[in-house]
Amino acid sequence: VGADGIWSTIRSQLWNEDAKGPNSGTTYSGYTCFAGDTIQKPDYYFDVGYQVYIGPGKYFVTSDVGRGRTQWYAFLALPPGTKSRASNREYLADLFSKGKEGRWSEEVFKVLDATPDDAIEQRDLYDRPPSLTKSWSKGHVTMIGDAVHPMMPNLGQGGCQAIEDAYILAQRLGGLKSRSSIPSTLQAFYLSRLPRTAICQGLSRIASDLIVSAFDTPFQPGWVDDRYGPLGGPWGVNNIFTNLFRPFMGAIFYGQFGYLYTFHPEQCSDQEIERLVDEVMTRHRVDAEATWAKAGMMSQEDMDKADGREGSGLSFRATT
Repeated sequence: VGADGIWSTIRSQLWNEDAKGPNSGTTYSGYTCFAGDTIQKPDYYFDVGYQVYIGPGKYFVTSDVGRGRTQWYAFLALPPGTKSRASNREYLADLFSKGKEGRWSEEVFKVLDATPDDAIEQRDLYDRPPSLTKSWSKGHVTMIGDAVHPMMPNLGQGGCQAIEDAYILAQRLGGLKSRSSIPSTLQAFYLSRLPRTAICQGLSRIASDLIVSAFDTPFQPGWVDDRYGPLGGPWGVNNIFTNLFRPFMGAIFYGQFGYLYTFHPEQCSDQEIERLVDEVMTRHRVDAEATWAKAGMMSQEDMDKADGREGSGLSFRATT
């Protein structure tokens, strides 16, 4: 099983192409990405799991990743190989404060300020189109994950789709009675997974391409934002499009993630779902508050007051 990432040597041998470079079938997404994670205690930590700030040629994403930590990504529409100056944090702070669109939300700078410079990494983002003409499988060999369907991280599906691949592959191989059936089973695995992974690749790439080519500082009428005069502004086509598009963003996100969550091989009752979510959120709070206490962001008195509270619409049960 080739699970060796976007520069897969297994794919290189199976498809007789370069593992990396212009002849590898991969394409540059148009984005370089700076990423980091930090310990943060915003008021909305348990209520908002994912935030996206979008502007011309760049966007910034934050996500609650548990244990009191926030992971973030800054996507910049720059050529491949673009590097920042010595301090990644200062470079990003300048980009998000001195652009033509003005200074971004203070939430962006709170995350950057809380992140040590040496915890910020940069990488150029590549993906590849769905493999419609080349099978993932040949004989007793197959591929999963980024080795065969790398995708932009916009929807957080790179690792998720690899896990789904592994689940389906194990399910199909687990029912075999003879080794002679392995090649046909691996082909069936490829055909069964291709539609879903192709859709996830497409959704992820469309989202990033749309941000690069279509989004800009949204038009605002003069009574909302007087920086551009009494008639408002900016008046560019992309500025007006972005303003008109904003009311639909919620529905688009809902539709995207609604599709992603359609893969659920195990069915749960409403009561089981409620119990599982409650247990997860309870553990989530306990773990986060333990981290904040260790970092000096929360006292034991604050933690004691939290026992028995209500949060995120879920009952909070103190663990003993």
